[in-house]
Amino acid sequence: MKKLKKALLVSLVLVVTFGLTACSKSKDYTAHVFFWNYADPFVGEIRTNLEKEFKEAGIEYKFYDGANNQSKQNEQIETAISSGASILVLNLVEAETGETVIKKAKDANIPTIFFNRQPPHEIFKDQEEAVLMDGDVIGGAKVQGELIANYLLKDYDKYAKEDGVIDYIMIRAELSHDAATARTKYSVERANEVLKEAGKPELRRHASAPSDLLADDWSAAKGKDAMSTILSTLSDPSSIDLVIGNNDGIAEGVVSALNDKDYNKGDDAKFIPVFGYDATDSGKDLIANHKLAGTVLQDAKQNANVITMMVKNKRDGKEFIEGTDLKYDGDFKRIVIKDVAYDPAVHK
Repeated sequence: MKKLKKALLVSLVLVVTFGLTACSKSKDYTAHVFFWNYADPFVGEIRTNLEKEFKEAGIEYKFYDGANNQSKQNEQIETAISSGASILVLNLVEAETGETVIKKAKDANIPTIFFNRQPPHEIFKDQEEAVLMDGDVIGGAKVQGELIANYLLKDYDKYAKEDGVIDYIMIRAELSHDAATARTKYSVERANEVLKEAGKPELRRHASAPSDLLADDWSAAKGKDAMSTILSTLSDPSSIDLVIGNNDGIAEGVVSALNDKDYNKGDDAKFIPVFGYDATDSGKDLIANHKLAGTVLQDAKQNANVITMMVKNKRDGKEFIEGTDLKYDGDFKRIVIKDVAYDPAVHK
């Protein structure tokens, strides 16, 4: 009987000790999350969803705004590493800095998750504690192109000039960003392919914008500035048949500039198709109010959910994707999230 009591006492001590250790480990584990710029609409939605998911998962966290300043973000990362961060979740201002960050984190034995901006892929090879979560930037750009072409083909003569050609304006984001470059190039290429398959001519640049306009920080303010500059040179905005933006922030700015000219206010007779990317809440609202023609869904909730699963796994001593439905794509730890055309009837 004494032996039984002693065995039970030892078991109870082990259970309590294990429980306290697990609780302490969870409480001491803090994710340090770095955003390139809080002002970015899509990144802002990831941040909002991530905060919600972290709280529900009981994950301690610290968020940092890089404010589009790599030097500032470098200091933030250095501070997090020196303070003993448990894991780094990184949306870099400049993707090229990824190699330096991985090395410093590895030296400090800190796992890293990179998202939204792609550092050079070769830096992830042979890295056991670094993972990249991103999208198929070329594939997503082609989705935008198909969305544009299919929209135009539904009522082609309504949008085309008398010579049967559609004149477009492209407003791109920062020159060094891989997604901006892909969306600028492949959206138009894919739209032209679909149009040609339907027996229609390729898109033609509007005479007022023979080259891409720049809204370098992805913002509505810069999108509006770029579009307003073009509109100031035109006596009639209706000579523009189509505007393509690299994201919903830029597209929102374009719509605002058109609103100032009494266009895209919900009246079909004074509507110029404008396309964005990301399916932000603002973008969805503009579509619902017939001010924006379409967008591509880059799911902020899904991004936040995947990041949370990986952080939780590392907190619990597991591999990044252990016990999940996630799979690595390619020859290193990379998770690809596919973007799709936003459909208001499907994507509530």
